Amino acid sequence: MKPLTGAIEQVPPMYSALKVDGQPLYKRARAGEQVERAPRSVTIHQFELVSFVPGEQVIVKVQILCSKGTYVRSLAEDLGAALDLPAHVSELRRCQSGPFNLGDAVTLDTLLAVKEAESEPGLDLRLLPIEASLHHLPRVTLSEAATFYIRRGQSVVVPNGAQSGMVRIADAGGSFLGIGNVRDDGQLAPTRLLAQ
Repeated sequence: MKPLTGAIEQVPPMYSALKVDGQPLYKRARAGEQVERAPRSVTIHQFELVSFVPGEQVIVKVQILCSKGTYVRSLAEDLGAALDLPAHVSELRRCQSGPFNLGDAVTLDTLLAVKEAESEPGLDLRLLPIEASLHHLPRVTLSEAATFYIRRGQSVVVPNGAQSGMVRIADAGGSFLGIGNVRDDGQLAPTRLLAQ
């Protein structure tokens, strides 16, 4: 039996947005084509049974914690194969993506009520800072001089900063500027900066 947790190899399904030769697989599948697809490594951290409803059509509800790039519909097929039954996904709900989860989400009804009661400034209070999606990157705070040069697209040296890789960039006052890459020569090069 193929394992359903840990590091596994998945062949992307034909009905996926993965592009082969510049065209999404789903378009080629709709045209009746079959395309050779190389397996990809993904990690399934958790595959937990939430509920099981027996009957002519068994209904299984599971909770999965997985790495990016995982095809959950393929996991459903793998589960069916392990049980020697046909299986498909009838409902799929993403509960978390990176640092964001449904528990922190705001409903549309809540937003409409806030707009009506508090006007648009009340809506702003529900927004997360743009940097919230980048907390996995180290943060580098620049001096005023380095901020001047990086805002003009130039690379700068950051003493005691990250040694390599992508970083979040903040100005001398701590305001988020964007992201950059610490190159092999130790210089921080801007990748994407926010317009002033």
